[in-house]
Amino acid sequence: MCHIIDNHEIEKKQNLSPDTWEYIKKNNFMGLVISKQFNGKGFSPHAHSLIVEKIAGRNIAAAVSVMVPNSLGPGELLYHYGTEEQKNYYLPKLADGTHIPYFGLTTETSGSDAVNIITSIENNDKKGFGENFNKIIYHTFYNLVKSVYYGIYLKLYRNKNEISQYHEIQLNRHVANFAFIANMGLLMGGKIKTVEYISGRYADILSDIYMSYACLWYYIQNK
Repeated sequence: MCHIIDNHEIEKKQNLSPDTWEYIKKNNFMGLVISKQFNGKGFSPHAHSLIVEKIAGRNIAAAVSVMVPNSLGPGELLYHYGTEEQKNYYLPKLADGTHIPYFGLTTETSGSDAVNIITSIENNDKKGFGENFNKIIYHTFYNLVKSVYYGIYLKLYRNKNEISQYHEIQLNRHVANFAFIANMGLLMGGKIKTVEYISGRYADILSDIYMSYACLWYYIQNK
């Protein structure tokens, strides 16, 4: 499989080639962890991990395309908890790629970022039930208000002897600031890959701030 993966073409077209998809289906890469009883490979989680690791050396998108059906897909759930009828019908089709499962987080405005999906719900019975809301705008406004609140609180905070509490508030403000900037970056739009890259880099910064906050909280609890 690694020989037929063209990393440049995949990144350019934002999709695997038809030949690659056909190879994945024909060789049961969708059914690595599905039992041989249902035409899967019956591999262990460790073997699945090694295969995905090998493919990732050529292209991440191809690796994820194999990984998701074998981890987040319905195969394992059906195998353990499905009825015999469900197993006999779905598992062979999942193993050979007739049915391709997906993790339903991706939309036109968001990749695998559940918080920032613009969600639309519509009832199939057409009785008028519907809901449409924008989570990004809500979180942007929320983080802006939070940032302003902590900024004002710091200006009014007079007891400089409580250094740990002062820095705790400061870290909370930094978290709100970076979260707000990340939300603004998402609102600016652009290609999914660009938006996810921006969001990911701010997430890296936020993780460092949260680590600092955890250290500070440990100090406060044990001083």
